[in-house]
Amino acid sequence: MLIFRYMTKYRNDDLRDLLEVTRALSDETRVRILMMLDIHELCVCQITAAMDHAPSTISKHLSILESADLISRRKVGRWVYYRLSHQSISGPLRDALQLFKASVYKSKDVADDRRKIKALLKEDINSICKRLYHDNESSGLVEREINGAPIKA
Repeated sequence: MLIFRYMTKYRNDDLRDLLEVTRALSDETRVRILMMLDIHELCVCQITAAMDHAPSTISKHLSILESADLISRRKVGRWVYYRLSHQSISGPLRDALQLFKASVYKSKDVADDRRKIKALLKEDINSICKRLYHDNESSGLVEREINGAPIKA
């Protein structure tokens, strides 16, 4: 790891970009998020509902993917939508990502995620977010329901 840090100081931007992308792709959750965004632009609530992770965890993964220029976001009212950012990825790196996506496309987790996202796209986004972020006034905690299971955070 120390060698990579040394190399990034003295090499060109292409190497730094490559290292940033490989770091972003080194986590299963981030790969699964990328594969979901390959279907459609998604709101953070939709990704959170499909992944069974805390919203803060999803946000951290999204920020890593965004810093690697693999995704971009846009804000519409109170919703933040993420999509793949094909434009900012260079030709050879884009080809490598296509091969990468093809190799994970048929994994069980990715197939399950695709099924969940397709179902979530049919739901009203307000109902998804309300289900995830329902305030429990008696305890002062935020109560979330992810895929039918209540979770307190």
